Amino acid sequence: MELNKNDKDIMRLANELGELMQTKKFDEAWSVAGALKAKMKGDIQTGFSIDKIMHIKKLVDNYYQINREINAQARRMYVVGQKLVAEVNV
Repeated sequence: MELNKNDKDIMRLANELGELMQTKKFDEAWSVAGALKAKMKGDIQTGFSIDKIMHIKKLVDNYYQINREINAQARRMYVVGQKLVAEVNV
């Protein structure tokens, strides 16, 4: 399979995103996920199979969903922390 520049960019971004997620650098992963999603937007020219592109897109969407869940839990933790501080300072 002949890889064009877009294919190489997709591979690089997907690898970088995967490594950032594995090392729990979720904030840094956000911008990489956005760049990867943008590279695969619309009718792209690629040497990859449509199944591979669809699978990568699904995994990026999974990242966004999990990121929303993490942020929701962080907000809940913040509220619990506020209540704890308020309780001991009454």
